[in-house]
Amino acid sequence: MIRSLFSTQQDFGRNEFYDVSSWNIAMAFNLPFNELSSKEGRKLKSLSVKSDGVTPANWQGEAYAYGFDWRDGRAPAMLQALLVKGIAAKIIGSPITVASGDGQISLTAGSVVIPAALPQPANWRNTVRELAQEKQLVVHSLTTGWTDKGIDLGSGAMPVLKTPRVMLLTGEGVSPYEAGEVWHYFDQQVGLPLAMVDVPRLSGINLHDYTHVIMVDGRYAGISDKLVERMKQWVREGGVLIGQKGAARWLSENGLLAAGFRSEDEVLSGFDTQSLKFSDRNQLAAQQRIAGAVFATQLDASHPLTFGLDANQLSVFRNSNLVMDIPEKPFLTVARYSKSPLLAGYAAKPLVEQVA
Repeated sequence: MIRSLFSTQQDFGRNEFYDVSSWNIAMAFNLPFNELSSKEGRKLKSLSVKSDGVTPANWQGEAYAYGFDWRDGRAPAMLQALLVKGIAAKIIGSPITVASGDGQISLTAGSVVIPAALPQPANWRNTVRELAQEKQLVVHSLTTGWTDKGIDLGSGAMPVLKTPRVMLLTGEGVSPYEAGEVWHYFDQQVGLPLAMVDVPRLSGINLHDYTHVIMVDGRYAGISDKLVERMKQWVREGGVLIGQKGAARWLSENGLLAAGFRSEDEVLSGFDTQSLKFSDRNQLAAQQRIAGAVFATQLDASHPLTFGLDANQLSVFRNSNLVMDIPEKPFLTVARYSKSPLLAGYAAKPLVEQVA
């Protein structure tokens, strides 16, 4: 089991996969790791690490502001809880170094600051501390608005955050697995309830009641041209539309995404099928799909959508043959696949080349 959880195997002798071919848990969390021999392992000392994971001991009840780092996986739940309580918070668009009750600290881009200078509800400081303890998140007491590095806390470049109102499209033609995954993350982990709307009901919904609409993998043929125009207008007015896999291709085909996708024939063009026998058909079908493997992407670390990610490389899990071409316009590409992208699991060489 431990071998499989850290396996980077890419060739399995009989390369016929109809399901996941890599379960690498370190890559799932984008953690660097190395294999050790038993000799090297014996040299390692055991460590006993104790962390209460809550606010630092130097909490100050009258601080200028409070801040927490977006790299912590619990940060979204903390932010959502603050917004629900009516506590005003700002986001840092670039890294800063600032004085705190714990000395000089660095907060990365995407970190959240809760300034005392903004209108706040009664007893808000105690609420911040209680939520930090509940979420097991370190919140720093910032003692000044002046920063040693980066923009100051009073800068207009730090926008005040608003509570998102999110819709998830569901129903016939939409992947229940991916819809369920998104629902679970938002509802159970972040504490942000989703409005789940079946696609046929979308035409009767006022899109302006929502800030974000999420479309997971699926077929969206039931959306009319008239509704597409409404969606375009909503996006132009500030709505955020998120499309995943088949939904992203649908957005591209309907003029909502400035990127193109390769056709199925293009994706499979690298396979030599001339010399195959009838008995080879099942093996070919298995090799002509990416059933579940891990690929490497290179990130644009300056892009807001990479806030909270430390490394310039992100491991991603692929289980489809969809290939998006890199957009011609600048500043649109958040991540692109590496030149040799396959990290773990099986994918046929022609498909890996198409992804690269």
